[in-house]
Amino acid sequence: MITGGPIRRRRLAGAAGALVLVALALAAGCATGRSVADLVELPQDPAYYQALPAAPHWRVKPRHQAWLAQQFLRRYFAVWQGRRPRLIREQVRAMAGGLEREPGLGPNLRPHGSAWLERLWARADLAAYPGPPQPAITTAPCHLRVLPSRQPDFEPSGTGGDYPFDRLQQTSLPPNLPLVVHHRSADGGWLLVDSSWAWGWLPARDAALVDAGQIQRWSGGEFLVVTRDHTPVRAAAGGRFLFYAPLGALLPLAGGGPGPWPVLAAVADADGAARLVPALVERAAAARFPLALTADNLARLAGRLAGGAYGWGGMYGLRDCSATTKDLMVPFGLWLERNSADQARGGARRYDLDRLSPADKRRVILSEGVPFLTLLYLPGHVMLYIGPYQGRPLVFHNMWGLRVRRGCCRGEGRLVIGRAVVTTLTPGAERWDLVRPEGLIINRVKTMVLLAPPAAVELD
Repeated sequence: MITGGPIRRRRLAGAAGALVLVALALAAGCATGRSVADLVELPQDPAYYQALPAAPHWRVKPRHQAWLAQQFLRRYFAVWQGRRPRLIREQVRAMAGGLEREPGLGPNLRPHGSAWLERLWARADLAAYPGPPQPAITTAPCHLRVLPSRQPDFEPSGTGGDYPFDRLQQTSLPPNLPLVVHHRSADGGWLLVDSSWAWGWLPARDAALVDAGQIQRWSGGEFLVVTRDHTPVRAAAGGRFLFYAPLGALLPLAGGGPGPWPVLAAVADADGAARLVPALVERAAAARFPLALTADNLARLAGRLAGGAYGWGGMYGLRDCSATTKDLMVPFGLWLERNSADQARGGARRYDLDRLSPADKRRVILSEGVPFLTLLYLPGHVMLYIGPYQGRPLVFHNMWGLRVRRGCCRGEGRLVIGRAVVTTLTPGAERWDLVRPEGLIINRVKTMVLLAPPAAVELD
């Protein structure tokens, strides 16, 4: 029996073709493409926007910047002045409270058992906390940890697009940062320290004790600030490599003249005490502190951070969102706290944007924000407003990714960006799989922060 003629066969072929297209669409959804229009269409060097004809060339008045730098140094060295611990024993233990409720995964992605955490608490020996405070200094780039262990404790659920972020990572620290030691682990291999920006456990080999004379010599003069990442610092005698200094690292100046900058560097002796040695820093990679606080200088340094890979809590010597904004402001003597929520509570003037519509948020940002001197905050993330472009506010930020819906009925995931980028406040808006309304950044922006009062900013 004949079941169909040419028209019937064309219908069947069309239906089959449609099924193929649906299957391809579902496959594409499962794979989740990685293109985001902002990253393709917008120049990714922040300095590009400051070079546009309409960009304002402003500066913070020298007198106000001098005051900012003075306040910065006061806070930077405060850890060597007031040495009482900021945290009581219960607060130190609470730093790892979430791990007790739900232990995560080890380096083999197998669940940590209760014995693992018990061993770390035994090593921590908090019954003896706090001990006599001892001023110290970092001697290498290093990491602060929530517990005295180099091994990770990965999120059980694999957050951030199935990337296993390490819950023991507190933050990274640059070399030669002032510290105070409040406690030592039972085996002596770890120090519980306070720094100007964060608390945590530090490997004992990454710090050295300083005495009163060294504190005075270190903090009593002029400073050099590093303005380029991975800048080698070498001993003046013989050129021996000491460490890499990141953008934002401070070192005491030890002279002037042409050629490499002469500085002091702190290294550890065999007994764990600091020695201050003459060292040299490449002239093009540093400047006298503070660098003039201008839009042009900020844009130039932001360009040096553009494209830098994302690193949760400073893992692998990388930066997350708040480390990017904090480090960018250090060369100018402008203090920012370490995490995004604290940065949103600082500054000279704050605007509550939480209840505004997206259109009203854009209007306030464009009318009141100062390019390169304004932070935008949403829970868990902070961005630097860098000015208008084609009528839209642009931001520079180090972001992990965008919230997207996975194909094949697999729920929500992350479209990983994983680097410092320039975007609008709606990156990914063109994507069908972006979670809405939460996936649109502008819908979650809560606060705008001006980092200097408008009266202190003038056209250059």
